[in-house]
Amino acid sequence: MRVKEDKYNYDLSIVTIAYNVNHELERCINSCEFSKISVEHIIVIPKNQKQIVLSKFEKNIKIIFDEGKGIYNAVNLGLLNTNGEKILILHGDNFLTQHGSKLIEKNINYDNIQFGCNYILKGKFRKFLFPRVNFLNLLLGLYPPHPGLVMKKSDYYQLKYYNEKYRICSDFDFYLKIYKSNINLKYISQEVINTPLGGLSSSGLKSVISIMLERFRILSKEYWFIIPLLPLSIIIGYIIKLINRKL
Repeated sequence: MRVKEDKYNYDLSIVTIAYNVNHELERCINSCEFSKISVEHIIVIPKNQKQIVLSKFEKNIKIIFDEGKGIYNAVNLGLLNTNGEKILILHGDNFLTQHGSKLIEKNINYDNIQFGCNYILKGKFRKFLFPRVNFLNLLLGLYPPHPGLVMKKSDYYQLKYYNEKYRICSDFDFYLKIYKSNINLKYISQEVINTPLGGLSSSGLKSVISIMLERFRILSKEYWFIIPLLPLSIIIGYIIKLINRKL
């Protein structure tokens, strides 16, 4: 295992956001096995889970209790409490692939890394769409799966973390901030994360409409001069995603 010699205590902090303690959260934590780098585990979970989470997980896992102010408030709370040079954010139902830990260890010396992810649908594992962060893809509402992002803590600070006013699409807003900054990503399409298809961003027609409205707000704020193109571009992006899932 590498010995840290700088201001950080760990090579990597893994921040896991969860609603409750269940077998999926245990699977997530158990999948994060590393041997060549130092890793800090942080779980962010509501206060009403305090008794069970403290009894379930070992003392070397840091537990932080959130106030139920939304997913991205919990994410930011976890980010602010990290002590690692790099950070990986997971949701409680995510888990590392069979070779995920080794891939992260192998590439940890890159500043910021975007890995691929698998989604699980009807018991089958399929690759997420893996677009690069550029203007055209962002205009279409396409961006890499954020659980595959390993980023320097200092760059999270530079980008001012996640914008909590966006309930669903704060990850999209964050990738837009990456694009506008001078931060470079190393793209590695190999999958490090498995995640069930679901959550706020795929919860039916109402969710789709909410996503489209939030993305419109985000893009129009930054690129007001192409507002007439935004509704069509976002719809085209959704069609591309749907086609990818059908293939």
